[in-house]
Amino acid sequence: IGEYENALKYCNEALEIRKKVYVDNPINPDIASSLNDIGSVYSSKGEYDKALEFFLESYEIRKKVYFDNPDIAESLDNIGRIHLYKGDFTQSQDFYVKSHYLRKKMYGNGLNHPSRACYFNNIAEIYFYKSDLNRAKKYYEKSCEIYKKVFVNNPTHPKISSLHNKIGLVCFKKGDYDEALKYFQNSYKERRFFYQNNPNHPDIANSLIN
Repeated sequence: IGEYENALKYCNEALEIRKKVYVDNPINPDIASSLNDIGSVYSSKGEYDKALEFFLESYEIRKKVYFDNPDIAESLDNIGRIHLYKGDFTQSQDFYVKSHYLRKKMYGNGLNHPSRACYFNNIAEIYFYKSDLNRAKKYYEKSCEIYKKVFVNNPTHPKISSLHNKIGLVCFKKGDYDEALKYFQNSYKERRFFYQNNPNHPDIANSLIN
């Protein structure tokens, strides 16, 4: 808890400094960034209403600053994720779809672009929270296959190991324990290799717990 309070303190101090620096231009990307950071801390604390408040404020500024920009897509993802945590699946999907279409405008329709993998992961999260496990697994697998092509020269990338872990969790919830173990072991091996210079990384600990 103390770490979150310190993070909030520093983020709020940064916000106040930026508001003073840009007193004549409050519609500024640096201010939006600080608001987004504060929203992220509240999200980590589980205070979703407060997180949503700051994410929305950041989003409104970013919309005015930019036309099409990754920061806007980030805000849409963040807002969608908070709605997901609050159990509002329709709202969550709406924001995820908006983010997806924005990224398609920016990056094109490439089948193997990371933004497409991000979208599939987001949709899988919705199905997972709704306990629609077959669809969750389907979309996690779609996301994973794209990331494997994106990181073809780095097959132990955290995006891949994270998805293997998520697929393992789906299998576990379905009662497919042998398949779950296979995915958990793959994720553990990938994380152990990727973080070989940091054997105490929390992702490795998470894999061992699973």
